[in-house]
Amino acid sequence: MLHFKDFLPAAPPPDAADRMFIRHDQGFAAVIDGVSGCSYPKLAADMCVEVLESLGSETRDIPLEAILDRMHERLRSFSTARLMAVAALVRAVGDGYEVATVGNLALVDASNPKRARLAIEATTQPLSALGQDGAPRIVTCTLPMPKDGFHVLATDGLHPQRLAHAVAQHGESATNADWRALGERVCTDSDWSFLVFPFERRLHFQRDHWPYDPFVGVQEGHDHERRGLAELADALFRSNRYPGFRILGSMTVDRARASYLADGVLVIPEGLVLLELKDHWGRIEIPLESGAGMRTHRREPESNPVYKLKKALRHISGWVPDLPLEPWQRKMAAVVFTNPGAQVFGVRASGQIDAAPLISGEVMVAGTARFPALLADFLKPFRTQSKGGRVRLLSPAEIEEVAGRLAAGQEEEAEDPEAWRIGSYSFDRKPAQETGYHALHTGRSNRGKPVLLKHYRLKSLMRGDRDAALAALGREAEILSELPQDPRLERLLGHGEDGDAYYVILEAVQSPDLDQWLAGDPPRAERLAILRDLAELLALLAGADVVHRGITPKSLRVRDGRPVLTGFELARLDSVATLLVDARRLFDQQYQAREVFVGGVLGQATDSYSLGALAIRMLAGTLPFRDFQELAVRRGKPGFWEKVAAGMALPPSAAADLKRLLSPDPIQRPTGRALVDLVSGWS
Repeated sequence: MLHFKDFLPAAPPPDAADRMFIRHDQGFAAVIDGVSGCSYPKLAADMCVEVLESLGSETRDIPLEAILDRMHERLRSFSTARLMAVAALVRAVGDGYEVATVGNLALVDASNPKRARLAIEATTQPLSALGQDGAPRIVTCTLPMPKDGFHVLATDGLHPQRLAHAVAQHGESATNADWRALGERVCTDSDWSFLVFPFERRLHFQRDHWPYDPFVGVQEGHDHERRGLAELADALFRSNRYPGFRILGSMTVDRARASYLADGVLVIPEGLVLLELKDHWGRIEIPLESGAGMRTHRREPESNPVYKLKKALRHISGWVPDLPLEPWQRKMAAVVFTNPGAQVFGVRASGQIDAAPLISGEVMVAGTARFPALLADFLKPFRTQSKGGRVRLLSPAEIEEVAGRLAAGQEEEAEDPEAWRIGSYSFDRKPAQETGYHALHTGRSNRGKPVLLKHYRLKSLMRGDRDAALAALGREAEILSELPQDPRLERLLGHGEDGDAYYVILEAVQSPDLDQWLAGDPPRAERLAILRDLAELLALLAGADVVHRGITPKSLRVRDGRPVLTGFELARLDSVATLLVDARRLFDQQYQAREVFVGGVLGQATDSYSLGALAIRMLAGTLPFRDFQELAVRRGKPGFWEKVAAGMALPPSAAADLKRLLSPDPIQRPTGRALVDLVSGWS
């Protein structure tokens, strides 16, 4: 689970002393702010980060108070100046979070997002700080893992009361750009930062403990409907009565007329159950034996969901006709009330009123919490209709196949079930590669030119406006399509929506990647030429305000002696927070800057760091560090950079350039023409 997400200004001031540290693999995060009244606020914050980096995996087990004590002692050990910082540490433990703070950081409790409140209110000046005379005052607390809400830790660059109010108004939809804009609205200083946790639950309604994603196809369009589906799935998983179940969303029941769109179809071992979801509250009366309207708190009656389902069941008996199921196994339906505040009653023709759960022929009416047990009771009479008293149950594999066929509309065999056409391109349906972030499909144009399709699927139970999320993906692709045509860039051939996914079509660069090219032991002159060409390309991208974010030997190919940068089509993606996984997990950590993994704004200097690491790999053969954390330990040792320069066959004077290029501070790294000039000076 992605617990933490940090947000900082798009362009932090040069003297910014706010720092974020995140270890996703440890479920650990820290918010640090150098105290403005001390001698060197930036240095104080950086030294606190160094303590955390030196701990490595120990951040999982050491008491948070002990970690703060180590940070305090580190600042106190700096003898030539007074250094102080405030900090908050957060660690995921079981179904909640441990929190330990020192100083004036604000904590917003948005367990109920619409009623966000200040759990810890920041003061204008810290009453205690790391590095002060005497022991700092450490405040600890535990926070629950909220079902739908979240928590926010913020530095004093944000107005605490305005922050809590803005969080309450923020709504369900929250892209990265939205969150950063929220910070800009409530900031009182240009140096600010905040941490949101648990963040992944802000993106979708799925639960961490589910053994698989049960949803197939396009799900419901509104958050309350997707929340209801999540609660239904959660209840089914906990019951263990329906192994392998799947839920399809938004199914057209009468395909000839498209007159009724069901909220979903539940596929269970016993067969198909048509679903109608209702988010109503208060007293609800449903006529069970007529088509009269359902009465709610509203003045006018609403359409009767039981009657609608009974009519709809006439049309699904022909679904997946080759599957050997009894007729009753294709004639079941359920009205599911997802709001716990609903009080549902059924009205019989005699006038008798019964409280839910209700059964009327092939339709049951129930809430989500007791749905699995009530469904089992609902199925019992149907079982007696089976021939010989034995029911043909679907296996999990059959359930998955049926769900896939229904979602794809493939009840009738297609001429070529493996083919997938988009415009003038055809692709193999089976992915050549799946990362969890996207699926990669190989294909060809009508003229036989090799192409690739990357399929970015949104979470089936994502929060917020799905259409807006897909449109935002499209805007990013449009921006990149407007870049100048350059042989060093992978060409974007097309893009668009495909159900609950966005796709991009790219030229297939059929050339070796950098590692494969280096295996051929090319001359030094060719290696330097590739580096200079890549620096020129990054300067071109910098002029267009585009950051790649993931330059590694795998994303760099060599064609006709020139670099070609791939994996680039969604490089500026910051307006959508609904993709399957955090893309940072896919990066090669050896070539990625610290801000990619522990928080911070990603900019042109992020790509400069990657070029610096690639330069060492290309000219020295190997990198002398595994990741940014190991580099942080080694970079300060006497003679380290001189040794790196010598390994690259560069003069000792290049040591200072390499140190800047791989600096933990993005401001220190050269970008644009300065980067080109630096690399061009190597020989």
